[in-house]
Amino acid sequence: MKKQIVVGILVIAVFVVWGLVIYRVFKDAELPDSSLQDNVPVKSVVNKIRDSLKLDYPDPFLDEVISNEEKSADGDSSCLDQERPEPPLTPTLIYKGIISDGYEHHAMVLQNGELLVLKANDFIGDFRIVSFTPEIITLQNRGNKIDVSVR
Repeated sequence: MKKQIVVGILVIAVFVVWGLVIYRVFKDAELPDSSLQDNVPVKSVVNKIRDSLKLDYPDPFLDEVISNEEKSADGDSSCLDQERPEPPLTPTLIYKGIISDGYEHHAMVLQNGELLVLKANDFIGDFRIVSFTPEIITLQNRGNKIDVSVR
């Protein structure tokens, strides 16, 4: 008889605890939509970019270049008479490594999303493949040699 009373009290306590939990969970769900709109003040949001780059500041690294150009514009034409050498072209490719079929070695090159399998003296656009190792491919364009590492 004593055990039945204890079990009955515990069952009632469990129902009370679960009732409180359910009440807390569903208490906020019963609010009508109109009451939410009346209580919450509406703020107008203006998108302001506060973290932005200012691009109108003087670049400290270009002071020498700008001062040389200003001197040449003032009448010193010695800089203008000299022809500037054309910068060497850089290839837009990714070297992936080499593969071998037992007789020949081929270089795997990724260019514009396309995997090319090439051998020495083949051309990739304006570049000729001079040589390749598992780590580096050597390309040549207009006499300039360029090494590209594996990525």
